[in-house]
Amino acid sequence: MKTTFKILFLSFFSIAALTTSCSKDGDTGPIGPQGEQGPAGEQGVQGPEGPAGEDGNANVIASEWFPLTFEKTMVNELPHFNGNKAVPEITSEIVEEGTVIVYGKLNGYTENVWPTDKVAQFPITLMYNALGNTQIDIYKAFISEGNIQFNVTENYDIHGGVSPYHMYRYIIIPTNSVTEKSQNPNFSKMTYREVMDHFGLDY
Repeated sequence: MKTTFKILFLSFFSIAALTTSCSKDGDTGPIGPQGEQGPAGEQGVQGPEGPAGEDGNANVIASEWFPLTFEKTMVNELPHFNGNKAVPEITSEIVEEGTVIVYGKLNGYTENVWPTDKVAQFPITLMYNALGNTQIDIYKAFISEGNIQFNVTENYDIHGGVSPYHMYRYIIIPTNSVTEKSQNPNFSKMTYREVMDHFGLDY
């Protein structure tokens, strides 16, 4: 009897164990909370330095101060003085889209008319007393491809020529040389020093 009971017990235990091992897995439990962020990694090695950028005035051309010879002609009994300066850097593109600024340092006048080393942008108009009359001298510059024509007119014929002590200078500014300081600078309203500082040029 004991033997029969033991056999029945072992058989029942084996069937229960087999049933348990063959049952399907339960449903997946909920996702656990996110763990804490790990420490930041070490900073990588710095890459090589890039090439230096191009200067803002790299394409700007500034001449030295130069004298100029003029020829005198009479038009309607008024004196006209004309001089030409060959400038091959003034291309058709510069004429159409760029900017050319001309400056004068008219040291041939007396100090009370033109202070020594004063610089002004063309056109320049001077009014002063001469021989009891109000003398008006007008300096203009006309830009064309490869050339700057200088023209001086007077309202009275009192000078045989333009003073050789006058000095002139030009600045050629291509359209792609406008810097981030100002997208549309009005150079005609800027002083000589302001323009030089704008492009980092020598006075």
